[in-house]
Amino acid sequence: MRETLKESKLAELNPKTRKVFEVIESSKSPPGAYDLLNNRILRAIGFKAPTQIYRALKQLVDLKLIHKVESLNTFIACCSEHEKGPSILAICDSCGQVQDIPAENLAAQVEKEVGKKFSGSKELKIELKGVCEECTSEGSKVQAATVS
Repeated sequence: MRETLKESKLAELNPKTRKVFEVIESSKSPPGAYDLLNNRILRAIGFKAPTQIYRALKQLVDLKLIHKVESLNTFIACCSEHEKGPSILAICDSCGQVQDIPAENLAAQVEKEVGKKFSGSKELKIELKGVCEECTSEGSKVQAATVS
């Protein structure tokens, strides 16, 4: 069986950094660095100082296994392997969930437009705030029940 890109990247990690990834990946809401530092699982395996967490986070970001949600100062696991470009991080104003949406086509268009006026761009990060599909449908159900 062929190893996926994600599996090969995870294999490069030491056990502690891999556990940080697993905690982020299994989190119900995107954790910040201090949330991770206070996580009982990570504490139990020896994470005691912020620098240890930040070092693990940097490695995970560099390997494109996680994204930093800049506006929230939190982290989420990548949903795709980003072989073809960046993502849009869609942040729900209602529930706080963050979705990683691949944006290969958009990235090319942005680079084309920005390249006309700005050179040396190194990274494209797009964060979009709104209401997720689940919260929208829950709101519709509540509204319908109120009207009935």
